[in-house]
Amino acid sequence: MCKECGRKLTGNHSTVKYKNTIREYNIYRCKRYSEQRACSHKKNLNEIKLEKYLISQVNQILDGYQFTANINETNKNTTTNEINKLQLKLERLKDLYMENLIDLKTYKEDQSLIKTQLHNLHKITVKKEPMNLTIY
Repeated sequence: MCKECGRKLTGNHSTVKYKNTIREYNIYRCKRYSEQRACSHKKNLNEIKLEKYLISQVNQILDGYQFTANINETNKNTTTNEINKLQLKLERLKDLYMENLIDLKTYKEDQSLIKTQLHNLHKITVKKEPMNLTIY
């Protein structure tokens, strides 16, 4: 898009002969300037420079997604560890009840609390967010 008038850019191909060599260029310029000379943005954009710029911008965006994915993976591992710890607590709680070291009321209260925590952690691991790949 033209930074002056907001119109689309149009591509042009040109061949230049210089000292027994032929150079070919692909350039982009404001379509409004090319057709009507009505835009003040007269400069051409070299295809190679434009391509390098676009690639660097896309790489920056993708690096951000990779960083987010790494954080999500770390959070997933942490959540999995917490789930394992809670399941172990449930087993130990059952063992305490089976050995008559705690009464039924205490067992059910603690079991309910741990199961609620497990349920909440399972909701976190199942929740998937759509990836937004909007490129500006």
